[in-house]
Amino acid sequence: MQFYDIPNVSLTILVLLMGTIEGLPTQSGSNIKHSKVLILGAGASGLAAAKTLNEKNISDFIVLEGSGRIGGRVRSVRFGGTTVEAGANWMAVREGNPLWDIIRKFNVSGKTSDGDSVVIRTYEGSDVTDTEGELAWRKLAKAEIKLNSVIKRMQDQKTEDMSLRSCLDIGNWHPKTPVEKVVEIYGFDYDYGAIPDVSSCYYHGRLENVDDSFYVRDDRGYEFILKKYVENALPENDQRILLNETVTAINYTDTSVSVTTVSGNIFVADFVIVTFSIGVLKSGSVTFNPPLPDWKIDNLFRVRLENYESVYLKFPDTTSRFWDDTEFILYADKTRGVYPVWQNLEAEGLFPVGTNILQIVTYGEEASRISRLTARDVKDEVMTILRRVYGNVTEPEDVFITGWKNNPLYKGSYCNMETGAQSPRVVEAITAPVGRIYFAGEAYSRDVSCYVTGAVQSGIVTAKKVTKCSKGTCEVYDSGEAGPSTKTPTVAACPSGGSCQDGGKWPCLCAW
Repeated sequence: MQFYDIPNVSLTILVLLMGTIEGLPTQSGSNIKHSKVLILGAGASGLAAAKTLNEKNISDFIVLEGSGRIGGRVRSVRFGGTTVEAGANWMAVREGNPLWDIIRKFNVSGKTSDGDSVVIRTYEGSDVTDTEGELAWRKLAKAEIKLNSVIKRMQDQKTEDMSLRSCLDIGNWHPKTPVEKVVEIYGFDYDYGAIPDVSSCYYHGRLENVDDSFYVRDDRGYEFILKKYVENALPENDQRILLNETVTAINYTDTSVSVTTVSGNIFVADFVIVTFSIGVLKSGSVTFNPPLPDWKIDNLFRVRLENYESVYLKFPDTTSRFWDDTEFILYADKTRGVYPVWQNLEAEGLFPVGTNILQIVTYGEEASRISRLTARDVKDEVMTILRRVYGNVTEPEDVFITGWKNNPLYKGSYCNMETGAQSPRVVEAITAPVGRIYFAGEAYSRDVSCYVTGAVQSGIVTAKKVTKCSKGTCEVYDSGEAGPSTKTPTVAACPSGGSCQDGGKWPCLCAW
C-alpha cells in the first residue's frame, strides 16, 4: 500500500466526478458535507482522535455518531436513585494515562478492586470459600506458575502462542466441579468475556502487566471523565459532532473517501478514522467499496468481540441487604457460567450502605443466551437463584440489563484476542491503514488493548498518523509481511524516490 501527495483538486469537483465512477454513489439529491478528516464514532477512541487533531491544528474535522449521545460503550445511566455504568466500569493504567489525570484533577470517586474479597456459594447456597474453594484456589495457583513459565517462553519467542486452555492444561488444571469451574471463570472469563478455550495465552500474559484497575464509582459517572478530557477541544454542542448519523457505506479512492449515512447524507474527506466496534466491522453492516483487502480482513477477524451482560437489581429501601459483605460473590451453578459473578456494590469505597443495588454479571454464551430473553425472564431467573441461595428475598423494585449485544451500533461489549492475534505481524496488519482509511479503537491499542485506556491511546496514535500523512509523511504498509500468509515477503519502494524514515524496516514511514 502506497500513498501519494494529495492532488490540488477541488473536493466539490472530486465529489461530482466520484458520482460517475462505478460502485460509488451518485450525489444528486444528497446533502454533501466536506472536511479534511472524518471520524466515525464518538466513543472514547473517536473523541481522543478529535482532541488530538485539534491539538495538531487540524480543526477541519467532522465526527459522525450513530446514536444520540457521545461516549460509546462508556455509558452512565441513572438507576435506583444513583448512577450506574452500563458499559465500562474500570480504569486501567495510571502512569501516563490522560484519563487518570482527569480522575485525580476532579476527585472522581472509586476504588481499586479487591479481588481477594470474595465468597463462593454453591447451587444450594452453602458457603464453601474456606473448604472446597480454598482447595480450588491452591490448585489453580500451582497451574498458573506453569502457565506463567509458558508465557515467558512465548515472550522470549521460544514457543508459539496457544489458547489459555492449552496453557492451563500444561499446568494440570482440569476443572471438574462447579466450584473449580467458577474459580476459573473468576480468574479468566471475568477478564476476557469468554472461556479459556478461545482466548490467547500470550494476551493473558500481556494484560498481567496492567496495573490494578480502578473501579469508577462516582455519581457523575464514567462519562464525566471522557467529557472533561475533551471539553477544551470539543465544547458542549460542538457543531462538528453530528449525532444520529449511522454509517452504511464507505467508498474510497486514492485521493478521497466518501461516507454515506442512513439519513442519505454524504460526507467527503481526505482521510477517515474508523472507530466502529470489531463486532460492527465483522458483521458487514457497513459496506466498504472497494472491499477491504484480504490481509486486513484475515487478521481483523482474529479479534473477537465478546458479550458481557450486567444485571442491576434495585431492592426496596425497606429491604435489608441480604447478600454477603465481600466485594465479590461467586455462584457455582451446576451449569458452568450461569450468572457466575455478583458484585456487592455496597462494599467499602463503592455505593453508600442502603443503596440496595446488586450487580450480577455473566459472559460469553450464557450472556448471549440471556440477551435473547425478556427483562422479566432474566429477572425471574436471577430471583430464583437468589432465593435458593439466601432464602426469602423480596422482589426488586427495578431491574436494568445492559444489552450491548442487541445494540446494532456495537453488537457486543469489549474485545478479546484469540490465539495468535497479538503477534507483531498480526498487530501490524490490524492497526495498518487501508489507503486513506485509518482504524482506531480499543482493539487497536498495542499496549492496553480492550480497555478504555487502550481506546484513548489508539485514538491519539491514529490521529497523529493522519496528521503526519496530511503533511506528506504517510505510513506505507507492505502486506507481504502481514499475518498468516505463506507468500515470501516483498520489500516495497517509497514512491517518487522518497526515503524510508526508520532506516528501511518495513512497514515504514515514507517521506517525499
